[in-house]
Amino acid sequence: MVNSMLSNVQLLYLLLFFAAVVGVVAVLVALGIHPSNTVRNTGVVFDQTLSLDEHVISVCKSALFHLQNIVKVREYLTVDSTKALVHAFVTCRLDNCNSLLTGSPKYLITKLQRIQLKLRSVPCG
Repeated sequence: MVNSMLSNVQLLYLLLFFAAVVGVVAVLVALGIHPSNTVRNTGVVFDQTLSLDEHVISVCKSALFHLQNIVKVREYLTVDSTKALVHAFVTCRLDNCNSLLTGSPKYLITKLQRIQLKLRSVPCG
């Protein structure tokens, strides 16, 4: 038992030394753990530069997917249920964490505004 604990401690020191010399990323790659270009946290996709490009792309894809599905079943829905579905699946995604987009480039905001314009095409009455 003591020998296995000692070898684990030695292994930990060896990994820490190797990480200090080569770098943490190299150690993680050597262990089979590869870094990701994007990370999702509380529904927001962060990329390496924190530009929120990937987040806007993800929101647009998700909103369009749900909007297309709502349009497909629109003839079977009442006006109130259509409005509820659009709000639940599309506008909530557009509104989620939109305060993070303050100061973002115009092209990102334009992508989200295009989704809002497409909402007008859903007949609700």
